[in-house]
Amino acid sequence: MKIEEIKVEEWLAIRNRIFFNDIDLTRFFDVRSVSTNLAAPTTAAFKTYNRLNGAVFDYVTQGQIEVTIKFSIRSDTLSILDDLNRILHTKEPKKLYFEDRPDRYLMAVYAGDASMNRRYYGTTSTLTFISPDSYWRSTSGPKTISAIDGRFFVTNNGTAPTYPRLEYKFKSESGYLGVIAPN
Repeated sequence: MKIEEIKVEEWLAIRNRIFFNDIDLTRFFDVRSVSTNLAAPTTAAFKTYNRLNGAVFDYVTQGQIEVTIKFSIRSDTLSILDDLNRILHTKEPKKLYFEDRPDRYLMAVYAGDASMNRRYYGTTSTLTFISPDSYWRSTSGPKTISAIDGRFFVTNNGTAPTYPRLEYKFKSESGYLGVIAPN
C-alpha cells in the first residue's frame, strides 16, 4: 500500500515552476499543492447606535494575501534546506510568481516555519508566503496612452483601484492644463 501511495503522490505533483526573488524554487522540491485566497480577506466595520435597529456601515479594510505551498523533497534534505534558508529568509518582500500565471506576481515574504517530517530523505512540508499588499501586481508595467484631439481615456482592467501617473510634455508654453476624473 505504501508503494501505491507514493505513485499516486508522484502523479499529483504539480509540474509548474514557482519563483521567489527570481529563483526557481522547484529546483529544490516537488510541489504537491498551492493554495491562495481568491482575494485578500476583507473586514467591514459598522457602527451601532442605541435605539437603532441594525448598524450603519463605516468602512472596509483588506488584509494580506497568503500563499501556501505543500511540497516534498526526495533527495538530500539537509543540503536542500541550507539552500532554501538562504533563499527564503529576506528582510523585505520579494517577487513571488508562478509559471502558469506569468502576467502577475506578489511582493511577499516567507512566514512561519517549515517543519520537516523526516531528516534525511523523502520529507514533506509546507511553505507560507504573505504579501503586505491586498492585490496581485501586473508584470506588464506602465502603459503610454497617446492623446486624440487633446483627450485620452484610462480604463483600469485590474482588480484593485489604481491611480494613473500622468506626465505631460508640452511642445511650447501652455496657458493651462485641465484633468477631469470621476473621483
